[in-house]
Amino acid sequence: MKGQNRESGIDAIGDIPWGTHFCQFYQTKEDLIEIFIPYFKAGLENNELCLWITSEPLGIEEAKKFLKKAVPDIEIYLEKGQIEIIPETFFYLENGAFDSSRALNKGTEGFNRAINNGYCGLRSGGNISWLKKTDWDNFTGYEEKIDSAIGNCRIISMCAYSLDNCNATDIIDVVANHQFTLIKKGRRWEKIESPKRKKAEEAVIQATKNWEYTFDSVPDLIAIIDTEYRIIRANRAMAARLGMEAKECTGLTCYRAIHGTDGPPSFCPHRQLIKDGLEHTAEVFEDFLKGYFLVSVSPLHDLGGKLIGSVHVARDINERKKAEDALRRSEQHARLKLEKILSPVNDTYDFELSEIIDVPVIQSLMDDFYKLTSFPAGLNDLKGNVLACVGWQEICTRFHRVHPETCRHCIESDMELSRGPTPGKYRMYKCKNNLWDVVTPIMVAGQQVGSIFSGQFFFEDESLDYEFFRSQARKYGFDEDEYISALEKVPRLSRETVDAGMAFLMGFANILSQLSYGNLKLAQSLAERDSLVAALQESDERFRSVLENSLDSAYRMDFQNNHFDYMSPVIEQITGFSVREINAMTINNGLLNRIHSDDRPLVDQESAQSLVEGFGAQEYRFKCKDGKYRWLADHFSIIKDKTGTTRFRAGIVRDITEKKQAEEALIRSENNFRTLAENSPDIISRFDRQNRHIYVNPAAEEPYGRPPEEIIGKTHSELGMDPEKVKFWESHHEKVFATGKPESMEFGYISSQGVTIQVEPLKGYNFSSFRGKIAYKLNPISFRYYAYT
Repeated sequence: MKGQNRESGIDAIGDIPWGTHFCQFYQTKEDLIEIFIPYFKAGLENNELCLWITSEPLGIEEAKKFLKKAVPDIEIYLEKGQIEIIPETFFYLENGAFDSSRALNKGTEGFNRAINNGYCGLRSGGNISWLKKTDWDNFTGYEEKIDSAIGNCRIISMCAYSLDNCNATDIIDVVANHQFTLIKKGRRWEKIESPKRKKAEEAVIQATKNWEYTFDSVPDLIAIIDTEYRIIRANRAMAARLGMEAKECTGLTCYRAIHGTDGPPSFCPHRQLIKDGLEHTAEVFEDFLKGYFLVSVSPLHDLGGKLIGSVHVARDINERKKAEDALRRSEQHARLKLEKILSPVNDTYDFELSEIIDVPVIQSLMDDFYKLTSFPAGLNDLKGNVLACVGWQEICTRFHRVHPETCRHCIESDMELSRGPTPGKYRMYKCKNNLWDVVTPIMVAGQQVGSIFSGQFFFEDESLDYEFFRSQARKYGFDEDEYISALEKVPRLSRETVDAGMAFLMGFANILSQLSYGNLKLAQSLAERDSLVAALQESDERFRSVLENSLDSAYRMDFQNNHFDYMSPVIEQITGFSVREINAMTINNGLLNRIHSDDRPLVDQESAQSLVEGFGAQEYRFKCKDGKYRWLADHFSIIKDKTGTTRFRAGIVRDITEKKQAEEALIRSENNFRTLAENSPDIISRFDRQNRHIYVNPAAEEPYGRPPEEIIGKTHSELGMDPEKVKFWESHHEKVFATGKPESMEFGYISSQGVTIQVEPLKGYNFSSFRGKIAYKLNPISFRYYAYT
């Protein structure tokens, strides 16, 4: 709240801002009256809630009496509660001792009351004559808290200390915890600034200057923008980009000034910040600001935590973008080079010579060769680019390669000379600037990729046409004397020397060809290896993903150390043991001991047999972490190394507990069925989908006239039933197979033995379909047959 000045009422002070905390040293009651009365009078007249904590030598009633002289309507202020005059016991003390928490709470209550009741703020003052030496340190800490707490609040606070009760150390403590002090010299009150406070304020001023200097000196474009998109302040760099002075930016609408639009663009980070109150960063391109910027915004809040705007920083990233583009182009070029190099050898090559040789190494070798022989040499690609050279003559470097037309002659000559030379031989050619050149090709996989040149010489047995070269100098504007001087320096070689030098260079070209081809093959091999490794890794990752998301647990056990070197995580769902716990279990360390003792002998037998056969399958009960047994099915293979040594056991473990329980329930059900069926006087039968009997109980023998074993496997037709009855009977079969629901029927027929059979359903006895078979059985499906002779 600094900057909102209030009238203090004290001549020695003048106006003071909210958040002021000062003190008075007094000696007499009159000293207190001279300061406190005008102090509170000013507060009342300026709509402030006033709180006066008084103590000896000025009591409550005396305080009211003196205040009334200055404020005749004091009773009105007292009645409406704009001023309270209370004793120190009510504000500072609890059971006769100073209580800082009580004092802070009372002060907070007063401030809240002032704000809630429409006052401009709180003005407080208190006489500290009551303070005991034993409470001094505690009270000093309280004053320090007050000094820091009210700085941003609409509060003004004054404390009065008796000089008679303070020694030198006490005075230093008091002065340190207040912004300034009032001391009476003679008959005048003087304001003494706190040295500590003054230094702090000077530091703040300096920090502000430093901030402003930094704000204006950084190259980033910085602006403080409010929630209405108005620029509150812009630094020098931002203003310069906008083509104006910094002060001219204040008040501008940012999107109009920067983007020239009637509203903020969709990518605007300040717009996003206003919505969610968070920091945002965006990379944007702005024509008006000439390029790419990395824009970041950070929220600004007022003292109440309300969002009031943002600090908007735009960093010029044009150089970075250029570097990124250059790097991208370089990477693309390198990738294209690599793709060319790694293309199959039987494809047509399309790469530069510089991409498959080490040019600096070649240059070094040529330099050494020239020192030894003085024989000039150069390495060119098929486009005429000189990759390495040594022994070039001044007539070429200073003249022929400098002038545009003669340089074009050089390149044309090089291109012409490099076309069609036979591998292992060299070709001689007089260039268009009238010097001899010789060339031999560099071949890779039967394709020419460059040439090794020698040249810029004359044969020693030929005469020079000086007039021709003088005319050439005049034609191209060369200094004639300097040109002829350079001509005189051109070496004259014998034909034998040229043959010997080129013999060496042809051998060198052959070595380059072989090395280049070898590099290509090596690069391709490495690429194929990397591709294979990557494919294997991808395959391994896919395989692991399948294993680790399967309901079964895969494992591999190393026979050399009897430890698992892999176990998929689902093992924990099956057994309760983590992978780490399972991995810690060895055969001798509890894993086999968790197999049920009744299953252990068979497991041992099958494990030994698997070492011979190379595979195995086991079912056993395993004691899990919770102490309960679960049925596990373990299917595995034995893996041997190249020497035939058994190395690993790899397998899949599946939880088959529910399957085992279902099998046991089925066995119990079947046993119950057979017990009931075998002893039932009713005929109980089962049929398959072809209407064949697959079971009949002993009761069927009498009406059928055949033992059960002769009935099983036959249909009713094969047993001599009337075709119409068969049709009726089997139609009910089909309904059961189609719907799976029970059927009831009642009919009579004469068997092939002449026995009349009456079929009627018993209560609760029906057809039923089970796994593709129909059964007539007790509860729920059975029929009673009655036979009549």
